[in-house]
Amino acid sequence: MVSNKFEDLLSTLGTGKWSFLYFICDMYAELLLPAHAMNGVFLAPEVKYTCVPPDQPSVAGVSEDSCMYYVNTTTAEGNTTSQSFACTDWVFDNTTYEWTLTSEFELVCGRAYLRATYQGIQMIATILTCSFLGYFCDRYGRKTMLVVTQVAHSVLCLSVVLSYNFTVILLLRFLQGCFVENVAHSLAMEVCELKWRSMVGILIALPWAFGMMAWGAVASILGNWRWLQLAAALPLFLRMGFHFFVDESPRWLILKGREDEAIAVLRKAARWNGAHLPTDERLREIFREIQLEQKVTMKKEKKEKKQLSDYIPTLLRTPKVRSITILLSSVLFTSSIVYAGLTLSGDNYSTDPFLYIVLCGVMEIPGYTVAAPLINWLGKKKPMFFFLNFCGVAVLALAFIPEDINWLIMSLAMLGKLCNSMAFMILFVYLNELFPTEVRMQGIGVGVTMTCVGGAVAPYITDYLGPILPWVPSVIFGISSIVASFLLVPLPETKGRPMLETVEALEGRGPTKDGHEPVKQDRDSTTPNDEQKQFVEA
Repeated sequence: MVSNKFEDLLSTLGTGKWSFLYFICDMYAELLLPAHAMNGVFLAPEVKYTCVPPDQPSVAGVSEDSCMYYVNTTTAEGNTTSQSFACTDWVFDNTTYEWTLTSEFELVCGRAYLRATYQGIQMIATILTCSFLGYFCDRYGRKTMLVVTQVAHSVLCLSVVLSYNFTVILLLRFLQGCFVENVAHSLAMEVCELKWRSMVGILIALPWAFGMMAWGAVASILGNWRWLQLAAALPLFLRMGFHFFVDESPRWLILKGREDEAIAVLRKAARWNGAHLPTDERLREIFREIQLEQKVTMKKEKKEKKQLSDYIPTLLRTPKVRSITILLSSVLFTSSIVYAGLTLSGDNYSTDPFLYIVLCGVMEIPGYTVAAPLINWLGKKKPMFFFLNFCGVAVLALAFIPEDINWLIMSLAMLGKLCNSMAFMILFVYLNELFPTEVRMQGIGVGVTMTCVGGAVAPYITDYLGPILPWVPSVIFGISSIVASFLLVPLPETKGRPMLETVEALEGRGPTKDGHEPVKQDRDSTTPNDEQKQFVEA
């Protein structure tokens, strides 16, 4: 296989300064992501407001929700009637937030849904464009698209600060989602040794948790949304410094036949890592073997795609793979709604939304540090079932607790966040192991898409339904988490079981792709976090 030969080259290079440069580049990108993925938490929050009716003697008062005011009029017969008019001017409470998009563009009453739209539109853009960016990465190279996406994303984020029209701001936010693809993560994984890939996949995701904590801390200091957006945008430009040192993916260069460039990159890596490579002639032989295997694989796939059944998506053709696809997609969708919903609920579950986000970041850390040893001990299904149920019960209980017991509300919300984060981490390991190699990337793609859809839906639950019926988000999130846990029941446990190669092997109709019984996959060959962070960046 292509991967085996290139993995041998990576093993020869070892892990050193050259490898760490890619890891640090990705970790820095992960650190900055929460300020943009959860941007609406502080830029477009729910703010208390009061209607300011016209200064007329006939004004009788305002409605309870401050969206209407009433005017008394006297008819010709001398009867007094009351007419209602929509408010067009409000005074906003700046006790918690000094100046936000909500107050500047009056995103209240009939325009309240725009707050959720601001938060979710970036995720919607990511869903629509992620496949195109993947195509461009394969065609034009990882580093090229790394530069394009990061420069475009940085400029778009900075442009929001200079915008004074909310429609333009929404457009910029949408375009940010089009360029939010984290190519740095793909590069880091492509140059990482197989034996360290699991550990690296977990460690380079840790800065997400610290970035979330930093986002809450910075927002508590900068009360004006423009200054806060500026603070989120400027560090993005520091990523440009990595472009001068990071090389193109040698995997991609080899498959594209750019052998001289691939040799130059590998020689540089060997110098930086203190390793020794074969001669250039031997390297070129290895490159051609890799290219030949790739051509044979592509030719075989093209030949196989001549049956009528190929018009049916592979993930839906057979009963077992169809069941796995539908059930896991449903679990990912519901879990994603809960994950994003809890993160966006600082105004509902806490008197201090800034502290709430900081604590949400703290709750993420066990998901990256405790989950790995836990699943090696208990497997995947039992911990996920437990955590999703525990999360559901904790969050569902929030709907029945009086609003004045703040400490209990905060504690249960954080418990739910902790359990959801743990379950989410394990879920993506499970996703990798459950799909056969033949359709694994397709399954992962569908799973990531469902997490993005869930993340786009969540803001409408917290920001739109929450103010109308405060208990509804807790009920939706709690029931969703419990339902997700029971959707796992029909699925098999993967602990101690071999990873299957083909759909036929999954259906029990044949052996692995190589014609032998399945061989157990080394646990370091899976990267739990590779696919999960495509949702956070979103």
